[in-house]
Amino acid sequence: MKIWAWLVAIGVLVLVIFGITFMSNYDPDQGKQALPTMPGPSILTGATSPEPEFATKVFPLEEADSMLQEFHKPGYHDYWLTNPHDQVIRFGLEGKKCTCTSVFYFPVPQGHPYWSGTGKPFMKEGKPDLARLQVAQGGLGFLETEKTLSPTELTNRNEAVELQPGEVGLVRMTWKNEKQQKDVMTATFWLGTQEQKQFVRLEARINTQAVLLVPEAVADLGNLSANGKPSVERQVAIHCPTRANLTEKDLRVALTSSRPGKECVVIKEVRKATQAQLQLKRKETENPLESVFFVTLLATWKPVEGGLPEIGPLVRRLEVSTIAPDVAELARYASPVRVTCRIEGDVEVVGTDDRGYVLLNRFERQDGTRTAVILETRDPGLTLEVDKERSPTFVQVEIDKRPKVSGERLRWEMRLVVPPGKVSGDFPRAEGVYRDCAVFLKIGGEKPRSLRIPISGRADN
Repeated sequence: MKIWAWLVAIGVLVLVIFGITFMSNYDPDQGKQALPTMPGPSILTGATSPEPEFATKVFPLEEADSMLQEFHKPGYHDYWLTNPHDQVIRFGLEGKKCTCTSVFYFPVPQGHPYWSGTGKPFMKEGKPDLARLQVAQGGLGFLETEKTLSPTELTNRNEAVELQPGEVGLVRMTWKNEKQQKDVMTATFWLGTQEQKQFVRLEARINTQAVLLVPEAVADLGNLSANGKPSVERQVAIHCPTRANLTEKDLRVALTSSRPGKECVVIKEVRKATQAQLQLKRKETENPLESVFFVTLLATWKPVEGGLPEIGPLVRRLEVSTIAPDVAELARYASPVRVTCRIEGDVEVVGTDDRGYVLLNRFERQDGTRTAVILETRDPGLTLEVDKERSPTFVQVEIDKRPKVSGERLRWEMRLVVPPGKVSGDFPRAEGVYRDCAVFLKIGGEKPRSLRIPISGRADN
């Protein structure tokens, strides 16, 4: 093809593309003012059901507030309502947030003796005053009135209640308080019919707290020795978020002990805080606080009742509970407090961690494990011997019969072996022989005594 033919073909192609582009973008109405669209007729999808008049649907009214609840003590709240319309209102339970929640409807008929008795102060111009009923939750006498009413429990979508014109009643939402937390309990209701439903939701903001709460997990009493600090006192606070009327007689406070009658750590005193001390504690915490108790611990270098000290780190557990009769069994106990101190003497253990523990670390149960530490003293007349009766049965312990001399010090090597299959899981732990896992040595000399060396580890299956 000749050059001029190519040029003609290209020109025709350009014109075609230009024409297509122009026509696709051309709008003859562009720039004209659009006419307003007139609304069409509304389409009714069904009749709207009238809604009951509630005194409130949310409690507490302030969003930052919540109802203080007690752990494992069931709670509830009532929502008073009436039917101000001239037709029957049908409603039922659509759903609830938690399976621990139950919902009931209590009708209080107009001719019921309650309105002429304990409920009379809540009448205004011949009609029940919902706002006052809601605030007072029916008044002090309503608990007796409940026994004469016929409540209906709403458990599923198919159950309905018919609220007659002028009828007054209440919806009660209950919950179990099985978790210590802030939460919002809700129940949603349908109105009308299953085919044409509207929805109403009730809310209750709650703050579930323990009966007893100890903020500290560990109470360290420090190091004690004959030449340094021979004794120390320390207070542990017990918080009561829900009860102001608890007394010292309602508490049970105890220390676990491996040497009853020869203990270096004891409970000296348990007393309730004064009002001034309570106010001060309230400023230190964000949680509710109705009362506070102080437990005073006394630690001494020598046993309180006399005798020689048990040298080495001591670990005890402070257990706190209440025997108040109206407290649920699962809510009686606070988390235990780990109480630690170290009794320093004339024997030093080399090869332990900062707490004075011999670490056997993590090992396979079928393999067992072993380790060694060094014992040192400057006393030339001192002897060491394993106390097999007090030491754990799952650990084999050997110590040099004669110490090695290192300058002014005498040194023994102590070897620990856990045979295969002798132990499983973590140790120490709150269970039988594993509660106080320690190797005990008999210290011989002018003042015979014992040396406690705690051990820890984990045997995996």
